[in-house]
Amino acid sequence: MKRSFFDIYQYIALIVLFPVAYYLWKNSLNSNKLTIIILGLPIIVSYIIPFVGTNITKFWEFNIKHKVKNIRLYHGFVFGSATSLIGYMFYLISSSYKGVFESVIFAFICGAFISFWNTIYDYNAVRCGFIKINNLAAKQGKSSLETVCDYAPLYFYTLGFIYALFIKFIEFVITVDKNISIILLVILFYLSALILPTVVHMCFHYIKYKSWGFWGCK
Repeated sequence: MKRSFFDIYQYIALIVLFPVAYYLWKNSLNSNKLTIIILGLPIIVSYIIPFVGTNITKFWEFNIKHKVKNIRLYHGFVFGSATSLIGYMFYLISSSYKGVFESVIFAFICGAFISFWNTIYDYNAVRCGFIKINNLAAKQGKSSLETVCDYAPLYFYTLGFIYALFIKFIEFVITVDKNISIILLVILFYLSALILPTVVHMCFHYIKYKSWGFWGCK
Protein backbone atom coordinates (compact mmCIF):
# COMPACT_ATOMS: atom_id res chain seq x y z
CA MET A 1 0.00 0.00 0.00
CA LYS A 2 1.16 3.53 -0.76
CA ARG A 3 1.23 6.41 1.69
CA SER A 4 -1.63 8.07 -0.23
CA PHE A 5 -3.95 5.18 0.72
CA PHE A 6 -3.59 5.94 4.43
CA ASP A 7 -3.95 9.68 3.86
CA ILE A 8 -7.27 9.07 2.09
CA TYR A 9 -8.53 6.10 4.12
CA GLN A 10 -8.45 7.98 7.42
CA TYR A 11 -11.08 10.40 6.11
CA ILE A 12 -13.15 7.69 4.43
CA ALA A 13 -13.27 5.79 7.73
CA LEU A 14 -14.55 8.86 9.55
CA ILE A 15 -17.05 10.04 6.93
CA VAL A 16 -18.25 6.70 5.53
CA LEU A 17 -17.41 3.72 7.73
CA PHE A 18 -18.61 5.14 11.04
CA PRO A 19 -22.10 6.14 9.78
CA VAL A 20 -22.41 2.77 8.02
CA ALA A 21 -21.36 0.90 11.18
CA TYR A 22 -23.81 2.89 13.27
CA TYR A 23 -26.66 2.28 10.84
CA LEU A 24 -26.04 -1.47 10.56
CA TRP A 25 -25.73 -2.03 14.31
CA LYS A 26 -28.71 0.20 15.06
CA ASN A 27 -30.79 -1.70 12.50
CA SER A 28 -29.88 -5.03 14.10
CA LEU A 29 -30.04 -4.08 17.78
CA ASN A 30 -33.03 -1.70 17.55
CA SER A 31 -31.53 0.35 20.35
CA ASN A 32 -29.54 3.59 20.26
CA LYS A 33 -28.17 2.83 23.72
CA LEU A 34 -26.81 -0.61 22.82
CA THR A 35 -25.51 0.65 19.48
CA ILE A 36 -23.50 3.39 21.17
CA ILE A 37 -22.23 0.89 23.76
CA ILE A 38 -21.11 -1.67 21.16
CA LEU A 39 -19.49 0.92 18.87
CA GLY A 40 -17.96 2.74 21.81
CA LEU A 41 -15.69 -0.06 22.99
CA PRO A 42 -13.23 -0.15 20.04
CA ILE A 43 -13.46 3.63 19.57
CA ILE A 44 -12.62 4.45 23.19
CA VAL A 45 -9.84 1.86 23.31
CA SER A 46 -8.25 3.26 20.16
CA TYR A 47 -8.19 6.74 21.65
CA ILE A 48 -6.84 5.88 25.09
CA ILE A 49 -4.18 3.33 24.11
CA PRO A 50 -2.64 5.44 21.29
CA PHE A 51 -2.71 8.49 23.55
CA VAL A 52 -0.70 6.62 26.18
CA GLY A 53 1.51 5.01 23.54
CA THR A 54 2.46 8.28 21.83
CA ASN A 55 2.60 10.66 24.78
CA ILE A 56 3.74 8.59 27.75
CA THR A 57 5.45 5.37 26.67
CA LYS A 58 6.58 6.71 23.26
CA PHE A 59 5.91 3.27 21.80
CA TRP A 60 4.93 4.69 18.41
CA GLU A 61 4.58 7.93 16.46
CA PHE A 62 2.15 9.18 13.82
CA ASN A 63 3.95 10.71 10.86
CA ILE A 64 1.18 13.14 9.90
CA LYS A 65 0.79 16.92 9.84
CA HIS A 66 -2.39 17.41 11.83
CA LYS A 67 -2.25 15.90 15.31
CA VAL A 68 -3.81 16.61 18.68
CA LYS A 69 -1.69 15.44 21.60
CA ASN A 70 0.40 13.45 19.10
CA ILE A 71 -2.52 11.43 17.71
CA ARG A 72 -5.08 11.97 15.00
CA LEU A 73 -8.19 13.71 16.28
CA TYR A 74 -10.34 11.07 14.59
CA HIS A 75 -8.07 8.07 15.22
CA GLY A 76 -10.59 6.24 17.39
CA PHE A 77 -13.21 6.42 14.66
CA VAL A 78 -10.77 5.10 12.05
CA PHE A 79 -9.89 1.97 14.03
CA GLY A 80 -13.18 1.60 15.88
CA SER A 81 -15.42 1.82 12.82
CA ALA A 82 -13.47 -0.83 10.90
CA THR A 83 -13.33 -3.13 13.92
CA SER A 84 -17.04 -2.80 14.63
CA LEU A 85 -17.84 -3.54 10.97
CA ILE A 86 -15.77 -6.74 11.13
CA GLY A 87 -17.59 -7.65 14.33
CA TYR A 88 -20.91 -6.93 12.67
CA MET A 89 -20.07 -9.15 9.70
CA PHE A 90 -19.39 -12.10 12.00
CA TYR A 91 -22.42 -11.26 14.11
CA LEU A 92 -24.57 -11.34 10.99
CA ILE A 93 -23.34 -14.70 9.71
CA SER A 94 -23.15 -16.44 13.10
CA SER A 95 -26.00 -18.34 14.67
CA SER A 96 -28.08 -16.66 17.36
CA TYR A 97 -26.91 -16.84 20.96
CA LYS A 98 -26.77 -20.46 22.12
CA GLY A 99 -24.51 -20.37 25.14
CA VAL A 100 -21.05 -19.65 26.51
CA PHE A 101 -19.22 -22.33 24.51
CA GLU A 102 -20.53 -21.13 21.15
CA SER A 103 -19.73 -17.56 22.16
CA VAL A 104 -16.11 -18.48 22.90
CA ILE A 105 -15.77 -20.23 19.52
CA PHE A 106 -17.24 -17.11 17.89
CA ALA A 107 -14.71 -14.96 19.76
CA PHE A 108 -11.77 -17.14 18.65
CA ILE A 109 -12.74 -16.83 14.98
CA CYS A 110 -13.78 -13.18 14.99
CA GLY A 111 -10.73 -12.22 17.05
CA ALA A 112 -8.43 -13.92 14.56
CA PHE A 113 -9.97 -11.98 11.67
CA ILE A 114 -9.71 -8.66 13.52
CA SER A 115 -6.09 -9.44 14.37
CA PHE A 116 -5.21 -10.37 10.78
CA TRP A 117 -6.58 -7.22 9.18
CA ASN A 118 -5.23 -4.84 11.80
CA THR A 119 -1.80 -6.46 11.59
CA ILE A 120 -1.86 -6.06 7.80
CA TYR A 121 -2.92 -2.42 8.25
CA ASP A 122 -0.15 -1.65 10.74
CA TYR A 123 2.47 -3.44 8.65
CA ASN A 124 1.66 -1.39 5.57
CA ALA A 125 1.39 1.81 7.64
CA VAL A 126 4.86 1.21 9.06
CA ARG A 127 6.32 0.17 5.71
CA CYS A 128 5.20 3.38 3.99
CA GLY A 129 6.18 5.61 6.93
CA PHE A 130 2.67 6.56 8.03
CA ILE A 131 3.42 5.41 11.57
CA LYS A 132 6.68 4.62 13.32
CA ILE A 133 7.09 1.86 15.89
CA ASN A 134 9.70 2.35 18.59
CA ASN A 135 9.82 -1.19 19.94
CA LEU A 136 12.88 -3.36 20.51
CA ALA A 137 12.56 -5.08 17.13
CA ALA A 138 12.72 -1.71 15.36
CA LYS A 139 15.72 -0.67 17.45
CA GLN A 140 17.49 -3.89 16.43
CA GLY A 141 16.95 -2.97 12.79
CA LYS A 142 14.49 -5.70 11.96
CA SER A 143 12.11 -5.48 9.01
CA SER A 144 8.73 -3.72 9.11
CA LEU A 145 6.99 -7.09 9.22
CA GLU A 146 9.06 -8.32 12.16
CA THR A 147 8.62 -5.01 13.94
CA VAL A 148 4.84 -5.11 13.62
CA CYS A 149 4.56 -8.83 14.38
CA ASP A 150 6.35 -8.23 17.66
CA TYR A 151 3.18 -6.63 19.04
CA ALA A 152 0.26 -6.49 16.60
CA PRO A 153 -1.02 -10.07 16.10
CA LEU A 154 -1.27 -10.94 19.78
CA TYR A 155 -2.43 -7.49 20.89
CA PHE A 156 -5.17 -7.24 18.27
CA TYR A 157 -6.17 -10.86 18.76
CA THR A 158 -6.72 -10.31 22.47
CA LEU A 159 -8.65 -7.13 21.80
CA GLY A 160 -10.67 -8.78 19.03
CA PHE A 161 -11.45 -11.78 21.25
CA ILE A 162 -12.74 -9.51 24.03
CA TYR A 163 -14.78 -7.44 21.58
CA ALA A 164 -16.31 -10.56 20.03
CA LEU A 165 -17.32 -11.84 23.47
CA PHE A 166 -18.80 -8.42 24.12
CA ILE A 167 -20.88 -8.71 20.93
CA LYS A 168 -22.23 -12.06 22.12
CA PHE A 169 -22.97 -10.55 25.52
CA ILE A 170 -25.03 -7.80 23.89
CA GLU A 171 -26.79 -10.45 21.81
CA PHE A 172 -27.60 -12.31 25.03
CA VAL A 173 -29.10 -9.14 26.45
CA ILE A 174 -31.41 -8.54 23.48
CA THR A 175 -32.44 -12.16 22.84
CA VAL A 176 -32.35 -13.97 26.19
CA ASP A 177 -32.60 -11.57 29.12
CA LYS A 178 -33.73 -8.06 28.20
CA ASN A 179 -34.13 -7.11 31.85
CA ILE A 180 -30.58 -7.86 32.92
CA SER A 181 -28.63 -4.99 34.48
CA ILE A 182 -25.68 -4.54 32.13
CA ILE A 183 -23.88 -1.50 33.53
CA LEU A 184 -21.26 -3.33 35.62
CA LEU A 185 -20.65 -5.97 32.96
CA VAL A 186 -20.23 -3.32 30.27
CA ILE A 187 -17.69 -1.52 32.45
CA LEU A 188 -15.87 -4.83 32.98
CA PHE A 189 -15.68 -5.45 29.22
CA TYR A 190 -14.43 -1.92 28.57
CA LEU A 191 -11.74 -2.20 31.25
CA SER A 192 -10.73 -5.64 29.97
CA ALA A 193 -10.37 -4.29 26.42
CA LEU A 194 -8.18 -1.46 27.71
CA ILE A 195 -5.95 -3.52 29.98
CA LEU A 196 -5.71 -7.18 28.93
CA PRO A 197 -4.31 -6.77 25.38
CA THR A 198 -1.44 -4.68 26.73
CA VAL A 199 -0.79 -7.15 29.55
CA VAL A 200 -0.72 -10.06 27.08
CA HIS A 201 1.71 -8.17 24.84
CA MET A 202 3.97 -7.37 27.80
CA CYS A 203 4.03 -11.01 28.92
CA PHE A 204 4.86 -12.19 25.39
CA HIS A 205 7.60 -9.57 25.12
CA TYR A 206 9.08 -10.60 28.46
CA ILE A 207 9.19 -14.26 27.44
CA LYS A 208 10.95 -13.33 24.19
CA TYR A 209 13.26 -10.53 25.32
CA LYS A 210 13.27 -10.62 29.13
CA SER A 211 11.85 -7.10 29.15
CA TRP A 212 8.24 -5.95 29.39
CA GLY A 213 8.08 -3.99 26.12
CA PHE A 214 5.88 -1.26 27.58
CA TRP A 215 8.16 1.68 26.91
CA GLY A 216 9.35 2.68 23.48
CA CYS A 217 12.98 2.14 22.48
CA LYS A 218 14.49 5.01 20.52
